[in-house]
Amino acid sequence: MVNVPLTSNLAFRASGSYRKDGGWIDSIGTGGSRLRDNINSSRVYGGRASLLFTPTPNISLRLSALLQNFDVGAPSLEESDGQSLTTRFGRPTQSVFVSPYRNIRYRVYDATATVGLGFATLTLASSYSTQKQPSRTDETSLLSGLIAGAFDTPNELYLGQDTNVRRFTQEARLAGSAGTIFDWTVGGYYDHENALIFQQYFPVVPGTLTPITTVPLLAIANLPSRYDEIAGFANATLHLGHHFDVDFGGRYSHNTQDASEILDGALVGGPSNLFQGSSEGVFTYSVAPKIKFSDNASLYGRVAKGFRPGGPNPLGPGAPAGAATYLSDSVVSYEVGFKAQTANKVASIDIDVFHIDWSRIQLLTTIQTPDGPFSYNGNGGAAKSDGVEFTGTVRPTPGFEVSLNGTLTNARLTEDAPAAGGFAGDKLPFTPHYSISLNGDYQWALTGNVKAFTGASLRFLSNQSGGFDQTYSAVYGRNAVVPSYTVVDLHAGVEIARYTVEVYARNLNNADGKTSVTPIGAYPNGAVATGMIRPRTIGLSVTAGF
Repeated sequence: MVNVPLTSNLAFRASGSYRKDGGWIDSIGTGGSRLRDNINSSRVYGGRASLLFTPTPNISLRLSALLQNFDVGAPSLEESDGQSLTTRFGRPTQSVFVSPYRNIRYRVYDATATVGLGFATLTLASSYSTQKQPSRTDETSLLSGLIAGAFDTPNELYLGQDTNVRRFTQEARLAGSAGTIFDWTVGGYYDHENALIFQQYFPVVPGTLTPITTVPLLAIANLPSRYDEIAGFANATLHLGHHFDVDFGGRYSHNTQDASEILDGALVGGPSNLFQGSSEGVFTYSVAPKIKFSDNASLYGRVAKGFRPGGPNPLGPGAPAGAATYLSDSVVSYEVGFKAQTANKVASIDIDVFHIDWSRIQLLTTIQTPDGPFSYNGNGGAAKSDGVEFTGTVRPTPGFEVSLNGTLTNARLTEDAPAAGGFAGDKLPFTPHYSISLNGDYQWALTGNVKAFTGASLRFLSNQSGGFDQTYSAVYGRNAVVPSYTVVDLHAGVEIARYTVEVYARNLNNADGKTSVTPIGAYPNGAVATGMIRPRTIGLSVTAGF
């Protein structure tokens, strides 16, 4: 990163980065033989440039551009036993026949102007972004048998997809104060987005990417869509003396969406053209009082409503009636928290208790069709989540800090979600009942300008429910259960003037931590794919400041 003044009122900043992560998952045949190693490697590279112009003390203009590229091989998923979710073949593997990839080219250009008007500050922010994402997904295990039987042609199969998104946003806000008693903000927001998804199934000669021309068109899809949103918002903070504040705000937004689905091919029953649209407005709000007992202790509360728009679903063959669109969902959350620290800052505590009412909860629904599993966005009835979050920190001596933090959550459906395969009382997907971590760091001086440091952390995550999958429930009589896991991290190093050298061991105990479960049916022999944390990683880092 470089930051330089060009003139007395013009400055330039630029930064660039490159990162490459080696893979750890091997591509195998259905019998467990190794075909290719480390298929989930990835790299991320890009940069950001910004120009700041301040012609007067009350006017500023910032222009910036962000460019970021992602080149990803196979997803970081490993094949696991369908019932227990234990890793198959004793190591992270995938039954990959056609090498998958996903590339993302993300560009954001924005301009922000601020003008001091005396009674308030006017801020205008505009942005334009593009995202291009070509990808290839291996579908051999899912569909090659069907194609081979229908056309008497041995094959491997992949889904090619191009995703292109263009987005423009504009925000204008006015912020000011009425003395020391009242702070306020009002503004408006506009969002316009065009997207196009193009998909096609390609049967190829086994072991190659050579198309098989004797098989007719299997499936091709053009999915253009548009999203528009306009919103107005206001926020205010009322200061009632030195010890009591109330923050409150509201936002009304209205969105319109439309999407077309232009299909052709044998797997989708020939040519078709479907148009879907939706339109919805909603008011959301927040009220947050705060009591400051002193500079070292405060009690706060918050009641807020949140909203997530619905919209159209891309439909596949065998999609159920009513799956063309899904509804918006909303939450009303209630929380009370307490923060305190000792006057000498040796100890501190932060605790928050919350309750969330969730209406028309959006759930990813997976059903089994003659052409394999089909997933789409659907709605359940209602859900609730109750829990507590806490962080406690002690600093018994200078340079030594120990912290304990955790979360206890009870998130469950309170009404049946039959389309998703969920019932009242079922745990919400991928919400652990509790998690806890213990962290310790110690730093001390070796000589005048040389410091040493060391630290360790222990993290535990309880088991959690997998996503709702009707096929999985039919096979095993329950939803998938993602096992608990524990992770140990260590690090140590020295700081010498502006240089830092550190050695570290992440996931020292090499925990096979699962993070997600894909629908059953996409992998051979009843396997499912599970997301996983990175295995044991031991490394060295060197940092220089200028």
